Amino acid sequence: MRQWREKNPELASGYSLHDPNIKVKLGEIDPQEYRDGTAALQYGFGQSPLGEFFVALTPDGISYLAFTEDRSEEVAKTFIENCGYCWLNRDSGFANLLAEIFMGYKTCRTLRACVTGTPFQKKVWGALLSIPFGETITYSQLAERIGQPKAVRAAASAVAKNNIAYLIPCHRVVRSNGSAGEYKWGTKRKADIIAWEKRMKEKIDREGPANIPCSF
Repeated sequence: MRQWREKNPELASGYSLHDPNIKVKLGEIDPQEYRDGTAALQYGFGQSPLGEFFVALTPDGISYLAFTEDRSEEVAKTFIENCGYCWLNRDSGFANLLAEIFMGYKTCRTLRACVTGTPFQKKVWGALLSIPFGETITYSQLAERIGQPKAVRAAASAVAKNNIAYLIPCHRVVRSNGSAGEYKWGTKRKADIIAWEKRMKEKIDREGPANIPCSF
């Protein structure tokens, strides 16, 4: 039986979505059982205010979330080849639910994200969850947050290896000059997300979350 592991020194939880009631909690699993075929991942496609997305789900939580313009099976095939997983089953049920959460039609208490990485990477990803919605920090500030101010380049590398878009908000880390910088799912998309979040935060501060239509 798979064991959900959380709250070791590298993992964390935080409120990274526009809905302040939803907590994103990090956990970890052993990916080997998905590589040797003893467990299957579910996957699907959905629509968010930020664009189309592809999501892969284990019984323990979300293991991959990416923005995509392509809903073909080639996306899933590429995911399998890149991550080394053995088996995927298409199931749009959770993707549709996640889309409704993104769009503000439904809420939940916790979204669990399963990560696999080095202790340093997981420490960085946990720190990303502490960045408030609608705000940004620099890579230097991120390194300071994890208590390693000289590890700016290593922190930036860990940010780039995040495989769970938006829920682990790597888009909220920007360059020291204020520009968006690189983003796995496109620099323009990163800038658009940052701008959207700032607009949303202003509306939430003014009107409250219950009155905010989640449209991009």
